[in-house]
Amino acid sequence: MRKVQMIFDRMQHVSGVNDPALDEQLNRVKEIYHKQQITNNNIIDYYTILSATEKKEIVVLNDFIKELELKYHWRNHCRLIVEPLKSIEGDTAHLELLFRHIIGNSICFRSPERELEVHIHEVRHDETIPELKSGDYYAFAISDNGIGIAPEYLSKMFGLFEKMQSSGDTQQSGMGLSFCKRIMQNHDGWISARQNSPNGLSILLFFPK
Repeated sequence: MRKVQMIFDRMQHVSGVNDPALDEQLNRVKEIYHKQQITNNNIIDYYTILSATEKKEIVVLNDFIKELELKYHWRNHCRLIVEPLKSIEGDTAHLELLFRHIIGNSICFRSPERELEVHIHEVRHDETIPELKSGDYYAFAISDNGIGIAPEYLSKMFGLFEKMQSSGDTQQSGMGLSFCKRIMQNHDGWISARQNSPNGLSILLFFPK
């Protein structure tokens, strides 16, 4: 697929023809290629999380998130606020996918009317969640002040291939948040979402203590 991209780039560069219609068609093909590349990468990611992980280790969340922020340059897209968090036990490769997709979703659904803020903080776990086994859980949230989500989508947003209209230019495959659900299940935890007041969305993550 990278070779296909190079071929179309070269065709556009060396054609020497000032033909807006041809340029439009080539750009459309390149856009289709880009979307397919995203889907292919997501399918590869999904196969890595199909089975429960056996590579769990103690993860110091504040240090881990700081490393990811430097790797993915999140501060170029949002104001990232991380409160003190506890350590959890998890698979670092899976957890990287988890944070990448959740924060990527916040960036995708940012509001054009204000600076995006992403706030990672502990939340009280005093509710009964049928999907969780009995026991103690550590809960924290990744909250943003983006455009939020319509109430009817809250129960659907973790489904495979569910897409929602975004205000950003990030391409969506409808797979990212379903990855997050599977990762949390692999860690014997759970993921849910709730609307923020007045703006945005919070993704709640529950890890066994």
